[in-house]
Amino acid sequence: MAAITTFAGQRSKDSRIGKLGQIATVTWSILLIFWLATDPFVWFWVPWDSTPTSVLIVVPVLLSATVPFMRYRRWAWSLTLVSALVVCLPKTDVAHQFFPRPECKPSPTTSPPITVLSWNTEFWGDGRYSTVGTNILRANADVVALQEVQSDVRQKYVAYTPPDFPWSSYRNIIRKGELMIATNLEVLSDNKDDARIPFLYVDIITPSTRVIRIINVHIPVHLSLSLDARDRDFYDFIRFRFSVRREEFKKLSAAIDESPYPVVLAGDFNSTTSMANFRSATGKLCDSVLAAGFSNPMTWSIFGLSLWRPDYIFTSPGVNSLVYDVLPMDNISDHKAIRLAIAL
Repeated sequence: MAAITTFAGQRSKDSRIGKLGQIATVTWSILLIFWLATDPFVWFWVPWDSTPTSVLIVVPVLLSATVPFMRYRRWAWSLTLVSALVVCLPKTDVAHQFFPRPECKPSPTTSPPITVLSWNTEFWGDGRYSTVGTNILRANADVVALQEVQSDVRQKYVAYTPPDFPWSSYRNIIRKGELMIATNLEVLSDNKDDARIPFLYVDIITPSTRVIRIINVHIPVHLSLSLDARDRDFYDFIRFRFSVRREEFKKLSAAIDESPYPVVLAGDFNSTTSMANFRSATGKLCDSVLAAGFSNPMTWSIFGLSLWRPDYIFTSPGVNSLVYDVLPMDNISDHKAIRLAIAL
């Protein structure tokens, strides 16, 4: 009798797990449908989009563990979770790293590689300019794209000339607002005086005599962690920045389409790969994270968790991404730097 009671109790517990799994699966599916349908147009998905993209994989995987406890139509619940995973996978960092599009895979080339460094230099203490320079020199890049080089700091960057400071070794320094590009390669043209678009591009002649366009971007942040989520200002900020960011992504998409040369797009996008407007602007390019192998490509952390990648380098199809490194840069900035070796 005791055995029967124990069996009945276990079966009841299993049934509860199965029902909870079904409820969670239905809730997750409805959430995904509304998100996919409205994400490009409405601002209230911003907090959702700001979560690590690994959540889109982890949730259906965890829910699949409840399928054996479901009493009816397990195949249908399994199919639902597999479909959710398949739909969400292209919107994750994992997909770009391990499942690149065919046109993005490296092809044989004899062109000498060049190295591009992208780094948001917003750093926490004054008096560390030589340390910044030392880290940039150590990266040994042919092209350096920096973001958040504020006006007062920029003056010190340019005026600071000890032997260990990098600008003494880069003969071409192009500045536009908070954006800088430095290179020793020959510069064909740039848009530093064009106020119509909020980013900086430089057309560079590579050692193989090919021309590439380096675009340096800093997209405004979408969330303000200094505002209280219980206050209306928090949501007003999100709504305003959503419209600003959407317009900048449209301009960026147009600039990519209009470029007469292959593009290398680098910068701090303050975005995750799950954001629809971000994907729309960069979707024709290749995410260079495919060259990262099994290394961790995340460039920003909070509470010690490196789960976010707001910094990217994209390339036009046909530009081979060879070696992708994330550099801590002595933790001067809250962002790590990306160094990418490319070849045409």
